[in-house]
Amino acid sequence: MAAAGGGGGAPATATAAPTPTLAAWDTVLPADLVEVCPSDPALVACGTYLLESGASEGSSSGASQRKRGAIKLVAITPTAADGGDGVAITPLHSVDTAAVFDAKWLPAHERQLLVAVTSDGAGVQALELVGRWHADGGAPPELRLLHHTQLAPDVLDTSALSVALLPPLDAACVDPVVAPLAVSRSDGRITVTSYSTAAGFGAEYGSEAGLPPPRTWLAHTYDGATPAEVWTVAAVTPPMGGGGAGWLLWSGADDGLLKAWDARASSRAPAWTNRAHGAGVCAIEQHPAHAHLVATGSYDEVLRVWDQRNMAEPVAAVETGGGVWRIRWHPHAPDTAVAACMYAGAAVINLSPLPLESGAGAPWLPSTASVSFMQRSHTSIVYGAAWLPHLADGASATTGGPIATCSFYDHALHVWRPTALS
Repeated sequence: MAAAGGGGGAPATATAAPTPTLAAWDTVLPADLVEVCPSDPALVACGTYLLESGASEGSSSGASQRKRGAIKLVAITPTAADGGDGVAITPLHSVDTAAVFDAKWLPAHERQLLVAVTSDGAGVQALELVGRWHADGGAPPELRLLHHTQLAPDVLDTSALSVALLPPLDAACVDPVVAPLAVSRSDGRITVTSYSTAAGFGAEYGSEAGLPPPRTWLAHTYDGATPAEVWTVAAVTPPMGGGGAGWLLWSGADDGLLKAWDARASSRAPAWTNRAHGAGVCAIEQHPAHAHLVATGSYDEVLRVWDQRNMAEPVAAVETGGGVWRIRWHPHAPDTAVAACMYAGAAVINLSPLPLESGAGAPWLPSTASVSFMQRSHTSIVYGAAWLPHLADGASATTGGPIATCSFYDHALHVWRPTALS
């Protein structure tokens, strides 16, 4: 296994290992995301996207651009047979939509909500999880559509590509739920808006609510005029202290640029621009325990880890063999992440050295990143990945527990367990 340091060192090279697939399920339509429900981790939302037969991505005809999809709710649970390592994937409910590109669960609350972004005029919709999952029977839970809006209603072939939950999220834990959001779009724009279970999308709450003002701006272009698809957007909080105060909105796009924005300011100029990626920037994921660390993924097939206090160069980087579309840090193992690496499969990433113990001194700075495991059971593009910590047991303490991944043209959802993390 090769490893490389951050900075000017060559990125580490991916290695492969045998893959035990615990369960597989046909999603019917091509699958591109998996998101674990925070209030019941056995429940997983899976998004799908199909370009209708005869349609062409490059066509100028609105009729030929029709995309459709669904948000599927499944339960992923252990099976008790022989006390073994079995896992069951149980389909519970499906909501037909336009093509789904991203979705985020709001923080756990007595009303559990999911916000999804779609292809129909930069569509955004809010759904509520109704009912509870009972393995021994009873009515299954379902997703109920609460509100839907189009950020670009006059340009229906504009897609909303990603959604980020913005600080402060305290308001998302009361009733009516109020959640500030950022949505990235295929027309090069970013929209900041808010959602309320009482008033829907785009309601004005005033500065006293502590929410950023709603606005839309052209964020990424190829040449100063031609819009570049903004593949990803994320709220990145400051490295130490301050809670959500001082956060910046990071965006990555097909122009190969990573930018940061002050979404509360009226200026349309980025706070900074990073040009380190060799192709489009697809993923941004802040570390949940070490806020100074942010991982980015790119079509250039490199996962980079940044110290946001000094963005001159990444502190660690690793070549994955495929475009890094989505990254998820492990919720309990701070030196581990899983990445959806498109044609290469899914990669388990390890950082070293290990993090300092809590309160033991300066913030942890990893110096190397390596691929400890590569999942190649999918036969198509892997776009979605999520840890399933509720399935972890003593045997998985050293492997990070099972992972759910989904892939596109083979329309598959797989649950698998890495054999080892080094």
